[in-house]
Amino acid sequence: MMEAAMLWNEPNNISHWDFEVDPEWDRFAAMVKLAAKAIQAENPKVTKVLGGISPIDARFMERMRGFCVLSHVDAVAVHGFPLDWNHWTIHEWPAKLAEIRAVTRLPLWVSEVGVSTFGAEEVQQFGLKRSAELLIGKAPRIHWYSLFDLPSAWPAITRHREAEGSAYYRHFYMGLLREDGAPKLAARDFRNYTPDFGICQWFHFEDPRFEFALEWSRRHYDFYLVGYVVMPEHVHLLTPPASRCGAGVDDRPRHQHPGSLPRARRPGAIRQGDGAHRAPSQ
Repeated sequence: MMEAAMLWNEPNNISHWDFEVDPEWDRFAAMVKLAAKAIQAENPKVTKVLGGISPIDARFMERMRGFCVLSHVDAVAVHGFPLDWNHWTIHEWPAKLAEIRAVTRLPLWVSEVGVSTFGAEEVQQFGLKRSAELLIGKAPRIHWYSLFDLPSAWPAITRHREAEGSAYYRHFYMGLLREDGAPKLAARDFRNYTPDFGICQWFHFEDPRFEFALEWSRRHYDFYLVGYVVMPEHVHLLTPPASRCGAGVDDRPRHQHPGSLPRARRPGAIRQGDGAHRAPSQ
């Protein structure tokens, strides 16, 4: 059963929304309200979450409030990567959350927080520990981005790609696991922060990593699949801990030996009709 539907991803980021086509976000607001009404009509128990914003910008949230978007959703979400992309320090997490809470009393999710190993795995270890210290108890849902490194054969979905310099290549080092499934230093540490932390991982349609991801999460972190959100560009998997999933997890299929990670298929090699036209990204 689907627990939550996240409506879009980083709508205030030029890599995920065309500012020239919709510079005031009025079209975006209309789309979200229509989607929220459709979800409500189909299953009112599904939590409707406004797509995580990046950068964390209270003015954008104020605009959504002005368009009455916030009255159509059950929660809002933010993304933060202060050691890689944001123009604020990791120690400012509480202040960034406070900026959004000054605009809305809706539950505030941290649906993506992460640190790359672009410079060193020890940087990710520090970032995970400090993020946990600052965020646990401050948000009802916290999801670490991500489980896997982005495969080197796939492009990251950004507006300027390689022209972004090192900022672009950090997209390929955000995982707790390397592209081949080998664990990094922080993979071991992550279990210290469950069940407060979950994992956010992007998949494309029929992604060969999907089953491996579920099995790894179950075996090492006691996570169970609640649901994933289908969006135009991605499939977004949010895996909370078993303690938040209720009963009935034992009858889910399990593999005794997850084995090695299947080699990720290049998006360009996806069979026609698979329904995936872009690679997963940040």
